[in-house]
Amino acid sequence: MSFSDASDEISEPKKSRASKTGWRGPAWAQRAGRGLAGKKRSGGKAHGRTRLTNGKDLLPDVDGRSLLYKRFKEIARLVAADQGGLDALSEARVQLVRRFAATCVLAERIEADLCNGLPIDINQHTSLSMALVRLGSRIGIDRRAKHITPNLTDYLELQSAPERVDTTPNAPVSKGDE
Repeated sequence: MSFSDASDEISEPKKSRASKTGWRGPAWAQRAGRGLAGKKRSGGKAHGRTRLTNGKDLLPDVDGRSLLYKRFKEIARLVAADQGGLDALSEARVQLVRRFAATCVLAERIEADLCNGLPIDINQHTSLSMALVRLGSRIGIDRRAKHITPNLTDYLELQSAPERVDTTPNAPVSKGDE
């Protein structure tokens, strides 16, 4: 059989039951914008977001139990906290933080090999170090304070609240109370 013969054997795809009979599913599914088997025809929620966007995962398809992932996650969370929190970062800056964390993990692995007496590729370590400097300068290595100023309503509630008195049994006594 030659290649030209194989193309002749390819037939048109089989038609589904719905196209043969004209039946498009139950009326309730049609009204709800659904096709056969109650599945949405549009392919999913138009407003649905991935686990990465929702903040459930830091990386897609990664087992969160590995030590490398835990270290990666730890570095990314600490750097994001230094920048005022994850909600204060733009998506571009979040991506830079992830790259920074990945580069840190790689550099730490090389440094661990060095400390264990194993040979390392100094060019790779230098390249990672330079990448960390560039990413760090883009992200910003200075800490940014998180905005914690209360709004006017919260401030007025704090001012009007009665002062609490410490009623614990072993409270320290000041010299003026003796």
